[in-house]
Amino acid sequence: MPKADGTATRSEKKALNKQAFAAARVEMAKIEATIPRDPYRDEPEDHLPKSMLSGHVLKRKRGDLTDEACINRITDLVACGVTLSRARKHIGVPKTLWSEWRKRDHCELKKKLLFAKYLLLERMSEQFLEIADDPDLSRPPTIKVVKREGAEPTHGPDGLTINEKLKIAEMHIKLRQWSLKSC
Repeated sequence: MPKADGTATRSEKKALNKQAFAAARVEMAKIEATIPRDPYRDEPEDHLPKSMLSGHVLKRKRGDLTDEACINRITDLVACGVTLSRARKHIGVPKTLWSEWRKRDHCELKKKLLFAKYLLLERMSEQFLEIADDPDLSRPPTIKVVKREGAEPTHGPDGLTINEKLKIAEMHIKLRQWSLKSC
């Protein structure tokens, strides 16, 4: 029953929130069903067989993913521009294990990592061209003047002058060049 001022009580709000959450969950499940898991790989994810699962396997962050599946996921993330250490942490592979895999060239890790870095370099070269050929730079800046007396003019919707845009583009290119040198 609503309060005297017409607002819903706490229990009514709670019930409405539960209904909305359930409806949203169903709707999101429908949307997620239409999205392919990984458009570049048709094979199912590699999981350990149930006979090999133990308490230790279930405790680790990566769960029951096989070594090769972890390596594939990490190299995919590196190819997308994620740093190696962040990708490793995201998947749940400790640095010592990664170093051991790298020394042994486990599941052709070196070859996969080299290919991922090649894809990253290709992506970065495309970004260089996009930054350098930015169509926004050719458009004149929009500046609106504040009507108050004595106030300085403020920037318009895009908020930057041509010189500021050029400086930002130059910084983006320098940052990518620096990251290329570190590869």
